[in-house]
Amino acid sequence: MSPPTSKPIKIILLIESLDHWVQALDPATRWPMLERTLGRARRLPAISADMDRCRFHCAGLSHTMALPTASIRRLGDLADDQVEAARNDHRYWLAADPVTLKAGLKSLLLIPDGIGRLNDEVAWALAEATAEALAEEGLELEALRTGRWYVALETSPGFDFVPPHEVTGADLAEVLPDQPGAARWRRIANNIQMTLHAHPANERLRAAGQAEINSVWFWGGGQLPAATQQTDIRRSYSSDPVMQGLSRLQGIECHDGGNWIEALARSDVAGSSLFDVQTQIGDVGREMHRIEALLAVILPRLGRDVARLEIHSPSSCWQLTGPRLKQFWKRDRPLGENFHERPGAAP
Repeated sequence: MSPPTSKPIKIILLIESLDHWVQALDPATRWPMLERTLGRARRLPAISADMDRCRFHCAGLSHTMALPTASIRRLGDLADDQVEAARNDHRYWLAADPVTLKAGLKSLLLIPDGIGRLNDEVAWALAEATAEALAEEGLELEALRTGRWYVALETSPGFDFVPPHEVTGADLAEVLPDQPGAARWRRIANNIQMTLHAHPANERLRAAGQAEINSVWFWGGGQLPAATQQTDIRRSYSSDPVMQGLSRLQGIECHDGGNWIEALARSDVAGSSLFDVQTQIGDVGREMHRIEALLAVILPRLGRDVARLEIHSPSSCWQLTGPRLKQFWKRDRPLGENFHERPGAAP
């Protein structure tokens, strides 16, 4: 009997802001590793413009409806000794993230993530006030992280809430739920807004001319899904709580988004891996240099112990194999030119 063959290794790079980075970068600056990769890879349509949906897909969980992001993200936020109990918790979880609502000329706009600029003492004081407002409705707030809060329900409210990244800057009147049962949640949100508006911490923020944290945004509802065997990813490297939660659910060895190069260079690393690249717009250059260094390690391995490299962005998916990398007649083009063709149009 011949010895069993190991499964071909695949490396996945999720680059959530790649499309924006390309627009922000100086066109005169060349990025040879990434230019060669994108120029010789097969370009396909993106799995989804929603990178959380892409994370679900890569982790072996495909959902055609609204994603149960809250339950997954919560699993990533929990301490290690709480994970097993969470796996057996079948309640319906909602994210209740603190946000800023700001009046525009003709509408009310949502600004997420504002609580991240506050110190922990202020943030937890606002969480406590929110918890008291929810308790009046028989609901309990679970504030696991400064800006990531949760509410558990026994059953679904009967409709889906829109994720905050889909409504940022939009008129909230057009995206708030209006289905049967939504009136209760509008009332809950209004009560929280009044509680937070009167909170001393927000009074101090207004007096200092700073944006207040004056509401929460409910979204990502669903039960924690069952684990599947639909992924060959063995390791993930990510600081994103959704990817960390997916890894815990699927039994993927998860590491914080630290030293990728060291992880790839270690001789004991085997099996397919996923690298989740995230940064703020001000750190584009630093992150691009990290991607260049990462590709400098990956590309020589293509066709040897690595069978395929995939790069996912909100607009496209690129797939590169060893034979395609050897297509030397395909010239390396400036990065932006790799986004001009329609995905799937090139051979």
